[in-house]
Amino acid sequence: MHDELLDKILSEISSWKELVNLLKQYSSSPYSERVLNIILKKANGLSYELLDENLSNTPLRDVAEILNIDLKKLFEICHDSFLGNLIWIYRLTKNNGGIIDQNNIFYLPYLLKLKYIDEIYFAQPEFGRKILVRLTTIPEEYKNINIDEVLDALRVLFYLNLLELDEELIKSFKNLLELSQNAREREVFRLIEIIEKCDIKNLLETYEELTGKKAKNIDEVNLREFYQKLIEIGCPVFFRQDKIRYNGVVYNGNFFPMKYKDKNGITKIIPPFKQVPLESVQKIHHPIKDIWLIPTEIFGKITLDEIYSFREVKKVKSENIGKELVKKIEVLSEDEIEEKIRTIVGEPGHTEHGPLEIVDVYLCKLKINNEEDLRNAGIIIKKRGTGKKKQITLRDIANQIIKAVNNDTLDLIIIIHIAQLADDVRDHFINLCNKLNKMYCIIDKQELARLFKAYGLI
Repeated sequence: MHDELLDKILSEISSWKELVNLLKQYSSSPYSERVLNIILKKANGLSYELLDENLSNTPLRDVAEILNIDLKKLFEICHDSFLGNLIWIYRLTKNNGGIIDQNNIFYLPYLLKLKYIDEIYFAQPEFGRKILVRLTTIPEEYKNINIDEVLDALRVLFYLNLLELDEELIKSFKNLLELSQNAREREVFRLIEIIEKCDIKNLLETYEELTGKKAKNIDEVNLREFYQKLIEIGCPVFFRQDKIRYNGVVYNGNFFPMKYKDKNGITKIIPPFKQVPLESVQKIHHPIKDIWLIPTEIFGKITLDEIYSFREVKKVKSENIGKELVKKIEVLSEDEIEEKIRTIVGEPGHTEHGPLEIVDVYLCKLKINNEEDLRNAGIIIKKRGTGKKKQITLRDIANQIIKAVNNDTLDLIIIIHIAQLADDVRDHFINLCNKLNKMYCIIDKQELARLFKAYGLI
């Protein structure tokens, strides 16, 4: 009777403060699940004012933190209210460190049972973070779950723009599709393989199958229509302009073929997650906007997450790096930091500087865009600064920067700093890299902790 009485007593909840106080008050009561369910229904009106905002910057985040419980139990509280549905999805983005893998795959079918999932799909709210999908192996004990429901749930997250769009996502889809006995899903598996290989003959045949239009060559293919047909049948194609990278190459970081004109004006294709030398490209085609773009030699900032050799770092979010992990970084010497990086890139063991080495700059080979994109990198490691503020100043690091930037063999220069990097150092470094067409990356102790944690080195 407690929940029925509460339902009669409570009027509509009109403020987030009131909601937070009620949730705190009843979250540990013997009737908590039913009571919290009623409270969320009474507070439904609050959620609609947030739909144009990033939900991670709204009071919904605080409410979700109060309801930080197992997703199965949370489902019973949240399944039949719009606000509850938003909270459940928000908690899913945080579950397991923001990664969907074999540890939490069984939660996905619950997404399809949320009462207001269609309304949420229509509203397209911004949840503030992307989920990494890493279902590259499916343990035997999970092969009995409904694979088709898991696939449908992944598609919902895909259409809500909640998934990190990368090659691992496509591998995960393929692994699930291969387990499905559904004819439709087997067909999607076949289409993914065709898109991956980008054989022109197969592409033209598939285009005709899906659109009913015959094309003699890739120039006659309406890629925008092709893309839409693939989406309609559940194939997880994606194309974003910011996933095209240029640094000396044209890299197609999308899961969809990208047309380009070579220097002789002949139309060719860059398959998904592949690249061609920039010098061989006259212009590239945006299939969704149906426009041609002239690529520019763009060099500049590259983030830690964008370096393929360090790809595991995506699994570790900055918010999961606490003070204790940062302290473990602070006590490492520069040599110990270098040695751990050598371990990650597959060069264990310190070596003496050879004729091509630069004193105080660690040289290595790093994969940037994909497995084949091997570049020369120089890494400057600075632990301590000088002066009253103990910052790393130009006096401390300028010589290393100049030597690295002026080395014609280096494509990428990385500064790893444990002490704070002075603003003029940062500006000087960036300006030099931009002037001399170098990629650059600046990694502080928080980011370094992410990297080392991702590879089990702290």
